[in-house]
Amino acid sequence: MQITEKHIIISNRDIYTRIASPVGAKPICVIVLVHGIGDHSGRYMEWFKTFEHLGIAWLTADLPGHGKSDGMRGFFNSLQSPFAVVEQLLIMAEIRFPGLPIVIYGHSMGGNIAANFVLRRHPKIQGLILTSPWLGLVNDPPKWKLQLAKIAALFHRKLVLSTGITREQLTCDSTVLENYQKDPLVHGKITLGTFLIMYDAMHFANNNAEHLRVPTLLLHGTNDTITDWQKTKSFGLKIGRKSKFVSFDGMLHELHFDPENQKVANVISSWLQTNVIEPNDLPNLPDF
Repeated sequence: MQITEKHIIISNRDIYTRIASPVGAKPICVIVLVHGIGDHSGRYMEWFKTFEHLGIAWLTADLPGHGKSDGMRGFFNSLQSPFAVVEQLLIMAEIRFPGLPIVIYGHSMGGNIAANFVLRRHPKIQGLILTSPWLGLVNDPPKWKLQLAKIAALFHRKLVLSTGITREQLTCDSTVLENYQKDPLVHGKITLGTFLIMYDAMHFANNNAEHLRVPTLLLHGTNDTITDWQKTKSFGLKIGRKSKFVSFDGMLHELHFDPENQKVANVISSWLQTNVIEPNDLPNLPDF
């Protein structure tokens, strides 16, 4: 992949962006990726290469408060903060790859952001992919604790909390876990206000799933101990015929880092070819 990296100003913040273009294959589709909490876009570069033979180009960015972008770690002032980044990436996609179909891909918290963005902003895209999306938590806080959190947030919305996510919950690939441990751009922080913003957004997405009008691919591992795969399945059922849900037995939260992630890539590739990419545009594909 040919990687172009640059800082741009979005809503008065310095945001770090990446564009990955296929080498040796004509771009036929562009995917805008939204990462999860404590994550950053640099961790997805190897995953992007998995789809290079298909002619898939990627645009992504470190969200505010993440990676190489400005902002307090784990803090969004409002849902508009990540929305502004997604909006800019879509504009960049249209300019850099005019006329190509565009798909939004959200992972974990990024899946929550992506689903809400599509539901609330109605962008002109051809598809939506959500992997391990924050549409339900395995350890959902009790109602009394949420009520206390909402009261506390009136005075301390920037209170920094630990996400409580351990690296062993992400994948069983030891090399990935070692790299994760050494990565200075990864953090395990979320502020009280941001948690409540995303928690409310989770409920909005679930309550309005039937209004999604674009083909949607939902992927989740059944051994995910962070986000609830059954809630993802239910979300797909609410969408109806335009959605496809696929579970992966035994896989954890980061499907793209699973030792058998080629199974995930195959599902995504097949779905793109069926729902997004024009048959005449497809290259001669090797057998997997």
